[in-house]
Amino acid sequence: MRNKLLTLAAVLVLLAVLGDLYAKPLLAQIRAALVQNVDEPGRNPIGLSVNADSSETFWSVPGGKRYVIEQYTAFCEVSNTGFLTSVELSVSTGGALVSATTPAFVSYTISDGNVVWGASSTTRLYADPNTTLTFAGVGSSIKNCSFSVSGYAISQP
Repeated sequence: MRNKLLTLAAVLVLLAVLGDLYAKPLLAQIRAALVQNVDEPGRNPIGLSVNADSSETFWSVPGGKRYVIEQYTAFCEVSNTGFLTSVELSVSTGGALVSATTPAFVSYTISDGNVVWGASSTTRLYADPNTTLTFAGVGSSIKNCSFSVSGYAISQP
């Protein structure tokens, strides 16, 4: 009877030691599966694009989302006597206007004599829920523009 009790005690101690060794990695794996990483850029990518008949366009950020803009591009058709000096992406956040500006460059002349100017840059611009992104070409004799931005969205509680 004594040998059986000693064997049972040894088995229980062995199970307790093995359980302690394997429980921590198992709990860490379960915890990692349950935690949601809402700030990872790859989870909620955004891409906004528009062809505008003017030098300016607007996008509204939906409620419950925060946009993080990482790249923007614009191509504007300008009359052969005009020019595009820069492209500006801006957002009014908390009463302050935050913007990113990049100089424009001449891309090519098209068949009707107009010139297409372009600009592209990377940035880190945050647009809070229910705010408006403004994208504008700055220059003269701008006929129309094609604007695009990319980044990711963060869900707000």
